[in-house]
Amino acid sequence: PLLTMTGDIAGDLAGMVQTANQSPVRRWLGQAHDDAQASGPARLALDLRVPLNRASDTTVNGELALKGSGLKLGGSLPPLSQLEGRLLFSDQGFHFMAMQARSLGGVTRLSMGEEPTPGIQSPAVSRLVAQGNFQSVELVGWLRDVIGLPLSKAVVSGATSYQLEADIKRSQIQMQI
Repeated sequence: PLLTMTGDIAGDLAGMVQTANQSPVRRWLGQAHDDAQASGPARLALDLRVPLNRASDTTVNGELALKGSGLKLGGSLPPLSQLEGRLLFSDQGFHFMAMQARSLGGVTRLSMGEEPTPGIQSPAVSRLVAQGNFQSVELVGWLRDVIGLPLSKAVVSGATSYQLEADIKRSQIQMQI
């Protein structure tokens, strides 16, 4: 016997993150959002399949859509505001992301993977690409306040662009800046 549940949930992103952190989703996504602080609207579409004789073989596919949300992941990563886009995931991890946000006074675009093709398994390693620009005064403030570097806002001025690439295999990350 197989229990199948599908549905859409619309609500506050903070509540969705809190619920995910208290469910098996936390383990499936490699605890990626353990220390996350979130706000704003979100829509979550889920397809959950639970074999009643082997609940450990449960599978999930989901899509998270954001429009105007805020997100601060754990560690010293800068916060994202006005976050818009979508993220596809399953019990195997993240598969596809196309998002845009404001961070450090500039625009950041985040992309990962390709939209899944039914019947074709996603690759074991996904490449996350973050690119955009930032204002130097915002970067210096973040480096000083969050990272702890003794910098003055008068040290630099202007703006610059950046690109960061990270290969993600479950919770293992290799980065190139």
